[in-house]
Amino acid sequence: MTRIADLAGQRLSRSPTTAAAIGQFVAGARTITPRLAAKAGVPLIRVLAGTVAAALVWVTGLVTGGALLTAAADTIKSALAVIGPMLLGPPMLLLGLVPIHLLHGVHRTAATSFASR
Repeated sequence: MTRIADLAGQRLSRSPTTAAAIGQFVAGARTITPRLAAKAGVPLIRVLAGTVAAALVWVTGLVTGGALLTAAADTIKSALAVIGPMLLGPPMLLLGLVPIHLLHGVHRTAATSFASR
């Protein structure tokens, strides 16, 4: 793991702002990127420049996506009402039939064992 951390630290020292920005979008790297940057001796202002820029992109995407989805909520709801049962119906039917079939066998076995007592 230290070899990977050393390699990441070298890349951070070459392009700290870009690496800090990209690190904000990679799961797990968001918490480790500032630590690796500190270990590599990168100035805080360079790391913050990438982190703040990435945060602005992230929040803009979330707010825009939320606004677009809210505006299209009725259309999405109508489409899901039509497509949802077609996509989810067969798996739910199969998942429902398997336990019923298994339970039917259990009831039959339990009834036979009770009657034989």
